[in-house]
Amino acid sequence: MLAAVALDAIRAQPAVYAESTLRLTLELFRGTEQALGGQGKEGGIDRYPNPQEKYQTWWNSRIAHVPQPPTPAEAAEFGTARNLSRIFQPHRMAVYCWHSAWPGS
Repeated sequence: MLAAVALDAIRAQPAVYAESTLRLTLELFRGTEQALGGQGKEGGIDRYPNPQEKYQTWWNSRIAHVPQPPTPAEAAEFGTARNLSRIFQPHRMAVYCWHSAWPGS
């Protein structure tokens, strides 16, 4: 059923599908650095983002307490985690996988 819905959406707007597929493919190979902490990049560059500050405006108040700010130990390890995440960026892995799949290309 989900496949049928997806195919109907593609048939209804093939240009949108083609444009977004091309744009996302180029972004994958060209690369955009992804900071720690998800899509909101303002917090994940220099420190762990505090999820309670980041999402407080749109999370339901009944579950706003679930994500907790980093502990002091987690915050102290931020530099190491950030450096590791810079190595394993999607665009770097895409290029590596491409060259592994087609040596000499």
